[in-house]
Amino acid sequence: MITMEKFIICVDFDGVLFDSPSRVIGAFQTVKISSQKFMEAFKDFRKEQEFLPESFCQFLAERGLITQEAAVSLCELLLKIQRDAASLLYPDTIEFLKQFQRETLMILSRAHPDWQKPNIESSGADKYVARVEIVQGEEGKKNVLQELLE
Repeated sequence: MITMEKFIICVDFDGVLFDSPSRVIGAFQTVKISSQKFMEAFKDFRKEQEFLPESFCQFLAERGLITQEAAVSLCELLLKIQRDAASLLYPDTIEFLKQFQRETLMILSRAHPDWQKPNIESSGADKYVARVEIVQGEEGKKNVLQELLE
């Protein structure tokens, strides 16, 4: 049972606080892969593992969707985007987070921690929340939410 003392507002990171969809899909378009093919490949990839630039770009090359040279270039671009994560916060993200007491906020994100932790930290969003949970797999978020409800 959730009591007010335990109450936490969970927010996702990608597509909620952080405009990853437009920038990441844009990056894939630089190597001439359509949004549709990217999304299909991404869904197939995530059935097996969480996103890391190196492994996903290699996956695309192995499928013949991009060349090996394009995979290296794309990986470098994705890592550059990650270093500039603060510019990818939606314009109202910080003001939104400031509306709540830090102790009540949590970022809950499904991703590979080696990718997502630097994104969250370099964006600065972690400074406004009490907890950051990065989970993997289909059941990850569900398990954390169940834990919070107990």
